[in-house]
Amino acid sequence: MSFREWLQKAEKDLILARDSLSRGFYDYATFHSQQCAEKALKAFLVSKGEPIKRTHDIGELILLCAKVDPEFLKLFDADVDVLTTYAVEARYPTLHEPDVNPMKKRRKTQ
Repeated sequence: MSFREWLQKAEKDLILARDSLSRGFYDYATFHSQQCAEKALKAFLVSKGEPIKRTHDIGELILLCAKVDPEFLKLFDADVDVLTTYAVEARYPTLHEPDVNPMKKRRKTQ
């Protein structure tokens, strides 16, 4: 896939994440948010001619991107890597629903 194709897929996941969030479908919102981030990071790697790994691990993808551009490390400050949890968790009914606002709770404990 070209980087443009990866970005098109990421954009569709972003649309689905926003729509799911507006409907209160937090499990789908987090799943599509994770998918959006994953595909956008892979788009960057492809655009730079870097190989992409078959992984859903956002942290790992951020580190790969940071080898090309260290600015990607700032994504860890925004806890973007937390999305990795939702690559699988949000898709199955046996696992808990995602927290509506995990960042708010996280900030309170810091």
